[in-house]
Amino acid sequence: KRSADAKAVEAKEFTKADLEQELERLVVFAAAWCIGGILEPAERGHFDEYLRTVAPGVLPDLEDKETVFEFAINTETLEWERWSEQCPKWEYPKIDNDFSTVLVPTVDSTRAVALMAHFHALKRPSLMTGASGTAKTSTATMFLDRVTKGQPVLVKTCNFSYATTAAMFQATVEGELDKRGGKQFGPPQGKKMIVFLDDLSMPEVNTWGDQPTNEIVRQLLELGLMYNLEKPGAPKEFIDLLYYAAMAQPGGGKNDLPHRLKRQFVCVNMTLPAKASIDNIFGSILRGRFTEKVFDTKVVDMALKLTDATIVFWEKIKAKMLPTPSQFHYLFNMRDLSRVFQGVMQAPNNVIKDDIFLCKLWKHECERVFRDKLTTLEDQDWVN
Repeated sequence: KRSADAKAVEAKEFTKADLEQELERLVVFAAAWCIGGILEPAERGHFDEYLRTVAPGVLPDLEDKETVFEFAINTETLEWERWSEQCPKWEYPKIDNDFSTVLVPTVDSTRAVALMAHFHALKRPSLMTGASGTAKTSTATMFLDRVTKGQPVLVKTCNFSYATTAAMFQATVEGELDKRGGKQFGPPQGKKMIVFLDDLSMPEVNTWGDQPTNEIVRQLLELGLMYNLEKPGAPKEFIDLLYYAAMAQPGGGKNDLPHRLKRQFVCVNMTLPAKASIDNIFGSILRGRFTEKVFDTKVVDMALKLTDATIVFWEKIKAKMLPTPSQFHYLFNMRDLSRVFQGVMQAPNNVIKDDIFLCKLWKHECERVFRDKLTTLEDQDWVN
């Protein structure tokens, strides 16, 4: 069915100026993500200001602290619309799932999935970068679920580590493919396969600053082949494969990728979600679990307060307990926040008898996740 917006667009009499303005919007949107997609939030604000100087009157009107990166192009009307308008509504699963498998869509994940879908349609490999805890793997899972649903597409995930070698990577990829004829190999006939390369920057950097493992990845993406290990010099061509990857931001002991490999990808930086997005993630989970059909009203009211309380506590400990050479592990990211709620959610319903117990449970989880990471009594007393 065609939407009312699309019909309204058809009914409108277009002029050359309208067409030029629509094309300008598309160019600005493409420039924002192809050039500015790797930027951090503060830098994106400066890039937004620059775009407004080179394309006046094209970018959308903004509210407080917004940038062009909060907007998408509606594919039917070719008008600007906020990514938040495309974010699907999440419903608490009827069966109790493992907390780690629960994926709550946010503006950030919706935006990343939509961008990756654009790259997928163009058969362009994409690379997600971001700090630890920015939901790169979770976002990739949402994207893969979306593009493989009802489609003849297989998925192979390659988890890289410091010990991953070139031979291990080649064996992992070849193990999923069939011989198509001649020198060609691919997924079973009539299907395509997505290869997701997680933690791509993890393999060892040798004495000369090279990553031999990632050189064979680069060769596969650039040339579409790897060489037969049993017949030296004989190439194997790989067809019907699409590649997506995720890696932590380089620096702080984390490796970078060789430039010859990075240029094969469209890169998108996954930023830490805003406070509203964090509240939406964990607030939605708590609201789904703690309902008046199951719990007392006081328990429900207490559960609704836990999200804000946890976020405030998390922000304070992040600002106070900074990493030092002797306390380099003083890093508090979204994963720590998630562990607090995971501990609360694992308690059986019949154990949570009143709001006081729920509050004590939450306090215990905060101590387990945050205080137990601290190495001095002085730091632990501050948390207390």
